[in-house]
Amino acid sequence: MQVDEEAYLKRVYRIKTEQEIKSDKMMNVYISDAWVSYLANIRCTNFTTTYGKAWNKGHFLSKDYSFTCTYYDRVEQDYNGQRKFSISYRFLTSADGNKDILNAREHELINGVKTIMSNLQIKNMDVERMKREGLYFESQPFFVPEHALLPL
Repeated sequence: MQVDEEAYLKRVYRIKTEQEIKSDKMMNVYISDAWVSYLANIRCTNFTTTYGKAWNKGHFLSKDYSFTCTYYDRVEQDYNGQRKFSISYRFLTSADGNKDILNAREHELINGVKTIMSNLQIKNMDVERMKREGLYFESQPFFVPEHALLPL
């Protein structure tokens, strides 16, 4: 019995035929966005970075969200009492996800983050100084704008 070596190699090592190679298309996407929001009554700078790879058989997408906020502390006096904190999280998808399901999952993640961020309290924040310097914003809700939620 003679073994068809080419068929064997294609099956075992998934070697692509010339036609498959010609039909393969890949695209890389990198998008960065920035906006201002309010967290614990202070102004924060926020970034979304989206990195994606798409090809004719599927896609992969990574979205990184980060929030950086500065405030004055009542207790610590190094650097004139200025403090900074950052919060980051990532949303990953894989090739076989239904786009509607993935978008719904991302919105679930964002809603969970909104709940956490809305209840965040900063210990020892110098509220009087922040108000005096125009850096304290009462009743400003935390939000993630729709343009940061790029469709998958």
